[in-house]
Order: sequence, then structure tokens, then C-alpha cells
Amino acid sequence: MQSFQERVFRNFRINNFRVNIDPFGGQEPELVECRSIVRDHFPQAIISEPSQPSYGQAVKSLWSSVTSDFVLHLEDDWIALEPITPERVGGLFHAGTACVKLNNAELRWDGRELRTRIEKVKFAGITVYYRRVPSFGVSPAFLTGEFVRGYSSLIDPNLDPEKQQRIHINPSLAKYTSNFDCRVLAGLGQPEIIKDIGREWREARGLEKVVSRGKSTWISSGSPSSIP
Repeated sequence: MQSFQERVFRNFRINNFRVNIDPFGGQEPELVECRSIVRDHFPQAIISEPSQPSYGQAVKSLWSSVTSDFVLHLEDDWIALEPITPERVGGLFHAGTACVKLNNAELRWDGRELRTRIEKVKFAGITVYYRRVPSFGVSPAFLTGEFVRGYSSLIDPNLDPEKQQRIHINPSLAKYTSNFDCRVLAGLGQPEIIKDIGREWREARGLEKVVSRGKSTWISSGSPSSIP
């Protein structure tokens, strides 16, 4: 949070700050600490604390509540590596662009401004051809309010909000996202502009994410914990 406060938040006029704190990865002391960190930076933040963890429901709830023309979607396990300004972000919101992703190592960026992926098109279970489609995901990004509201209305809260963009998992969502472009904002001093610090935390605790039919499950040394 501190890195984004110093390098990002202070450069923008922020109307609202909404946070979801799922009961996962800690106990009551960690919940209190998370709440305190948020309040230290944004005293008027609207905080949701559901009784059960659900990644899909968190995204659906937060995105459906967006009222601004633009929104920054962020997760707690990232740090900003350099300043991000309205001028840098706004310059990428060309006509038809709904999302500007903040480049990071996990994106495996190929240097292209447009963020796309290859999708298989099947008939009777047989791949008949491949096509390139926009790739949005839900890692940190700036998005238009119109896009996230439409996206949230189509999300199945029981599925991973990113994986269900596939045509065979959530056809309505896949069709919706195909109408927009996603671009990438890279760093000036290095390709990455943000860094994932959650991976080290997960590896230290033996947590591994397994996805099956659009549903995510975190596997640890104990019993599997299904976190949609």
C-alpha cells in the first residue's frame, strides 16, 4: 500500500476507495492489521468483510459498485516500482480500449501494446482453428467504469473471475470482453512497472493454485481449500 501511495495514489484524484478483505491467509489479528492499514491511508474507505472467502464474489461485488468513469483495480500483494501518472495511463485509453494493464513479470509481456491471447475454436470437440482475442485478467489495471460494470454483471461468483473469460467456461463474458481492447503500460526504467510479492508468501506456506473448469482451489500441506 505504501509504494502505491507514494508513486500512484498521490498523482490521481480519488473519489472512492473500496476494499474487500477475505478471511483467508490469516486470523483475527491479521484482519485487524489489514483494516488498520487501509484506514491509515483512506479513513473513509468502504470495507467489505465477508464471512467466506470468494475471489469471484469479491470482484463481482467491488466492480458492480463502481460509479466513476475510470477505476484502478488493485490487490494487496503488489508494489509499485515507479511513478504512474494520469498522463501515462490516459495516453493508452484509445477508442475501444477498456483496460490498461500494469506490466509485471507474471504477464510475460511480449512487447506489444495490445494485450491478447490465442484461443482455440472447437466444433464437436475438435479444434478447427485458432484466433487472437483480447486478454484482460484481473491483475492490477486501470479500467473504464462502463467495462467493469458490464463485466461484473456477467461474472459467475463461484468461478475464478479471470479463468472464466474463456469461451467454453463463460460464453457470455467471453463475448462481452471480445468487444474491447486491453493495452499494457510498461515501466520506463525496466519493462515491469509493478511487482508481485504474494508469490513468495504463498511459496513459503506451500500454497499452490489449481484450476479446474474455471474454479480455483488452493492446495496446501493440509486439506485443500476451495477459493472460487
